[in-house]
Amino acid sequence: MGTRYGILLKRDDGREEVSDIKMMEGSAPVVPDNGRYSVEKNLDDRVKIGMVRGGSRDSVAGFGYEDFGVAEEEQPKAKRRASSTRKAAEKTGTEETGGKVTSTAEQDDKA
Repeated sequence: MGTRYGILLKRDDGREEVSDIKMMEGSAPVVPDNGRYSVEKNLDDRVKIGMVRGGSRDSVAGFGYEDFGVAEEEQPKAKRRASSTRKAAEKTGTEETGGKVTSTAEQDDKA
């Protein structure tokens, strides 16, 4: 069985994100030598593409997902906004779907 390698991309904010995963035997994958890419050897099987080193959500083996780009001090505000938007949609009989607001009657017609 081969070795699981993670190709990490250093983003503009300095965090390292898993951008590719390869299972290889023999030598490690070759990445551009421009300082933005690195290789992590023996990457845990539970680490997925899109995770960042030090991410807090679903963290495993030092990698995890970010909290949707909302700063910790802003999270309570964002949750309140989402909750009030959802309550308003329920009150008016509409539902947000993929950025488009449709009424529940239109959704029933589609079904």
